[in-house]
Amino acid sequence: MEQQLHEAIVSLSRDSRLPQDSHQTMAAVLIPIADHMVGNEQAPTVSARALHTWLGNRLEFAHWIEARIAQFGFVQGVDFALAKIDGRENPTLHHLPRNTDYRLTLDMAKELSIIERNEKGRQARQYFIAGERRLKASAPAPEIHQILSDPNKLRTVLLDFTERMIAMEAKAAEDAPKVAFHDALVGTTNAQSIQEVAKVLGVGAVKFFEWLRRAGLLMHNNLPYQCHIDAGHFKVVQRSFINKNDEKQLYARTLVTGKGLAYLQRRYQEAHLNTTVA
Repeated sequence: MEQQLHEAIVSLSRDSRLPQDSHQTMAAVLIPIADHMVGNEQAPTVSARALHTWLGNRLEFAHWIEARIAQFGFVQGVDFALAKIDGRENPTLHHLPRNTDYRLTLDMAKELSIIERNEKGRQARQYFIAGERRLKASAPAPEIHQILSDPNKLRTVLLDFTERMIAMEAKAAEDAPKVAFHDALVGTTNAQSIQEVAKVLGVGAVKFFEWLRRAGLLMHNNLPYQCHIDAGHFKVVQRSFINKNDEKQLYARTLVTGKGLAYLQRRYQEAHLNTTVA
């Protein structure tokens, strides 16, 4: 039965009539991922014989796997385990019978796939990576006491947390100037004249006054509508001056608050963008 399965794998993996995009689906059938004891831990593994057949390497299986182990320093009990194909006993590394297989961890299987440097190897590696992702996604979250009592799990959690914090700090540093600018504008108690705001926005004062009236922010006398005063965007102050007749006269002047500057900047940029697009 085992010999018939081996021949079927060889036939399928070398069938050039199959479309290229079906190879990864074939890998899921021909190189199934299954849990096996590697050292003292249960780990997802794949059959070295099935991988060898899939990769299409011309070396005899025993020569191929032994050469790879010696060349790249794979360790029994860490990277792979030996097992009878029927699963009844664990053989030794030397003098392997024909019905003995190697159960490879996914990391070792990925390395062996890369070493082949061919399309089959690339497809197998992608398949193993996808398998790892599925296993991680389906694995239940470990309880806190399990994490604290297992140094490896604790190290993984801490590394993941550290990477997340580094990413968040980098994002915060990138956004800091924008946040500081906005907060400074909104929080300030000082107010600026329309002319000063126009300079900030890079537009002429006359043109900016015209836009404010068209946008319904200022009335024809350049005083703001009450709703915008209530919203805290503008405030109106009384100023006085001495005319040529040496008489004191009063006039009203519109000032833009810090909150109003942020509001006007957003409104003006949106209006300018819409005009540009149109």
